[in-house]
Amino acid sequence: MINILSFTRKGFIPSFLFLFLFLNVNFGFAYDTKKENLNKILEKIENLKLYENPVWKALLHYDPKNKNSFITDKNFLLSLREGKFSLKREMELTVEALLNNKDLEENSNPVCKFPARLYWLKLNIPELNDLIPEVKCKDLNTYLEKVSVDKITLVFAAEDIKNPSSMMGHVFLKLTGYNKEGIYVEHAVSYFAVIDTVNPIKLLVKSTITGMDSFFSLKPYRKFISRYLLDEERVIWEFPLKDLNDEKKEIIRLHIWELKDVKTKYYFTEYNCATVIYYILSIADPKMLEEKQSWISPRDVIRIAKKVSLIDEAELIPTDEWLIRILEDKISFKDLKKIKKSISLGHCDNSLFENTNYTNFEYKFYIANLYENYITFLKRKERISNTQAEELSSCIPSIKGYTIDLTNYKNPYNAPLNSKVSLGYSRFNDKDYLHLVFTPTYNTILDNNRQVFLFETDLRLFEFSLLLNKSNIKIDHIYLYHIYSLKPYSLLTGGLSYNFKIGLENHYQKLDPKLSLFTSTGLGITLNPHKDFYIFFLQNVGIGYGKNTLYPYTYPELGLIVYEIFNMKSVLSYKYMFNQFNSKQSYNILSLNHVINLKSNLQLILTLDYLKDNHKNKTNFFLNLTKNF
Repeated sequence: MINILSFTRKGFIPSFLFLFLFLNVNFGFAYDTKKENLNKILEKIENLKLYENPVWKALLHYDPKNKNSFITDKNFLLSLREGKFSLKREMELTVEALLNNKDLEENSNPVCKFPARLYWLKLNIPELNDLIPEVKCKDLNTYLEKVSVDKITLVFAAEDIKNPSSMMGHVFLKLTGYNKEGIYVEHAVSYFAVIDTVNPIKLLVKSTITGMDSFFSLKPYRKFISRYLLDEERVIWEFPLKDLNDEKKEIIRLHIWELKDVKTKYYFTEYNCATVIYYILSIADPKMLEEKQSWISPRDVIRIAKKVSLIDEAELIPTDEWLIRILEDKISFKDLKKIKKSISLGHCDNSLFENTNYTNFEYKFYIANLYENYITFLKRKERISNTQAEELSSCIPSIKGYTIDLTNYKNPYNAPLNSKVSLGYSRFNDKDYLHLVFTPTYNTILDNNRQVFLFETDLRLFEFSLLLNKSNIKIDHIYLYHIYSLKPYSLLTGGLSYNFKIGLENHYQKLDPKLSLFTSTGLGITLNPHKDFYIFFLQNVGIGYGKNTLYPYTYPELGLIVYEIFNMKSVLSYKYMFNQFNSKQSYNILSLNHVINLKSNLQLILTLDYLKDNHKNKTNFFLNLTKNF
């Protein structure tokens, strides 16, 4: 018997050789086994073409148009370290890393970094359950203990066009359930851009060309949405996800963990909050990937999820101002004045409820709710104290048996599609043209805005309008940023309307059009005497540059918006333009736009612009077929 620990002169060489051969054989055997296991797994992946599975594409945020991922972080995509992203190579490198994870630190261990990939791979390749060494992922386990996914809800926060980062709305996820300690918890999962400038030009460049820094957020849900409801006064819609089994919910929870440290750029029209949520939802229902558009807005996510039956009915969480405006429509103007007078006097007026159609309990219910919400609104705006609010609320009766049903009251998935292209005929400046308009996003005043918004809005980014004929191509206008917010004045809450525009458009000198750089803004008031009828007035000022001249100008604008039978819509406006090109001259523009809805997302739009100054007049005519997509 040879003692391998004997290092005598006689036994040193054979003992050493035996030890070397013993260790080498064992290391080689382990190496060959690992390599053999890896080859078997890779062979199975190839046979199944598993890397083409839509769930794998969703986990990698794969862009089929560019055959790449929207994420460019090499810590997230292993194949990028080799120079080029590949669905197949990413899976091969992921499996190889998982099989060789032993003794790696938690922060760099693929088991801890890619738990969603691992979970899904094990579901499809059961052999991996016995091959991948166990790893204690402390931070991941803490996350799993605190964040429950008994129920997952898609949430949409309404557009806030006053805020550039929120002008298309915001979409995120709500995770709810009982944590490890048995406590019911609610979390909001969201993706944000870091807004570091208020300069609209700089913001447009960063949001579309260079990209903005971004971050993922996991916060308590109630604290998260209170900012939307109270600070920004934005309405919330909640859409519970349907028919999710435990496996799908767990992959979503694990994928959210994978994204937490990803470094990537945020683009308004390429990779934004909607894109991230779209890919997360595609894990739950891969049919969403079949509906991929050139770019996805928050409303598109809602629409696509509805189309594939991932969501159903929504729960609307209104702001107090929204609810006040809803209830105002149900109450006579006479009673609205009584409510305002009662609260302005600072004491509770019992006669308000006793003498207001007291036999009609439904009407009385609306009165009581309006009164209560108006007090809440004034307290939030710090126009009354808590003590005054309690005193004013003391006389509100409790009326049982009635509720305010907001289930189907406006819904994001009923809104028109965001992008538009128009083609038609134009008679402009006494010449005939082919007219082409492209609106990448978002909506115009000619859309059926009643489906989503409480009032009329117009938000356009990078819209361009071209006039073409055999001898010429003219720019009619280019809007980098075009906003109208026509918020009807409320007797109780007030409300101002405004607009802001920046871009290129035709300004006139003696009714001759000259393309000019410009920016303009305006402030005014809108009245809504009937649900189908708006009247607005704006006083606008602007700065233009054309014909080598920098000039200020001004124009008041009076308009009328009418929703008509057969789902048609007309917008009539009058503008009195003064001092363009420093000419101290004025001219009038009377515009009529009439929309005929031929079918869903297809409209015929007629536009007439009548221009007149002290010497002559002319009419520009446009007839376009517009397709929303």
